Amino acid sequence: MAHRVLVRARVPAVLAVVVPALALLAGCSGGGGSGAAATTPPTPVPSSPTVTYEKGTTPPGTQLAVGRRAVVRFHPKGAPSSLLALTVTKIAKGRMPELRAFTLDQATRRSNVYYVTVRVQNKGHRNLVGLKPKLYGQVSKHLVVPPVVFGSTFRRCPDTGLPKRFTFGKSAALCLVMLAPHHGRVSAVQWRFADGSQPISWVRG
Repeated sequence: MAHRVLVRARVPAVLAVVVPALALLAGCSGGGGSGAAATTPPTPVPSSPTVTYEKGTTPPGTQLAVGRRAVVRFHPKGAPSSLLALTVTKIAKGRMPELRAFTLDQATRRSNVYYVTVRVQNKGHRNLVGLKPKLYGQVSKHLVVPPVVFGSTFRRCPDTGLPKRFTFGKSAALCLVMLAPHHGRVSAVQWRFADGSQPISWVRG
């Protein structure tokens, strides 16, 4: 059962939600206010099926250096799929005091903060305005973490989603906040596939 942690902000006039959640290594493609955080203990990794990948996209299991590009099929919920070119340009360690606008529980305070910058280019033929391609931070062999969800802009690393008129050929930079529990380390950033095939990984140097 997931352990839920109440996160209250110190500044009640501004609404925000922080949801740091732990994710299993299975297939899965400042402000103030109140919110919740959910955690899930690690479990063994299931074996990945043999898959065929779409021509022109980056094969599952590819490992890239930070700064290299991958092309993936993006399947936003409730919308047609599109091709994206993704480039993780930076994985930077932050400091927990940078989240001082939020009242965090003790378990969350024992996390390390990472800021991940991603360059996104629309390679498909539909407008992807407001959508947020999700990448994950690898903390250990058996554990990845999704980005933190904020209810309002966190100025240090704003989670804005793709901009207006994000049509074919348009590019934008996104910033993702990831929390590595138990003073852990985000060693790689991953694009994960819904069918459980091996992720595409950008590995820290």
